Amino acid sequence: MKRVRLVHWNESEAGERASTLASLGYDVRWELSDPGTLLKQLKADPPEAVVIDLGRSPAMGRDVGVALRVAAPTRRVPLVFAGGAPEKVVRIQAVLPDAEYAAWNDIALALEAAWKRDLAEPVVPS
Repeated sequence: MKRVRLVHWNESEAGERASTLASLGYDVRWELSDPGTLLKQLKADPPEAVVIDLGRSPAMGRDVGVALRVAAPTRRVPLVFAGGAPEKVVRIQAVLPDAEYAAWNDIALALEAAWKRDLAEPVVPS
């Protein structure tokens, strides 16, 4: 079972999203924490993928994605951004083009595509 870390900043919505991912057969971890604590946890024990919900705080989601690509221990972890307003998602895609982007109803396909991506030389934003 693949380990997936869900990044979300709303407890009730995160519970629903985590249940969705678990129903697809993933071992999902989620907890409400500040970005600094979250990044320390991810660097110490990188999951097999990180799913970042863009519905609540797209700028914070972008920043977490960038921090994961900048840090050597998490640089090659597949990133999947889910949901979010299209105009904000486009701006994040410009910064992190090697991540997957999907609506929540397409999350299974996005995760599979993320694992197929070649992240030997991931985009590392400056």
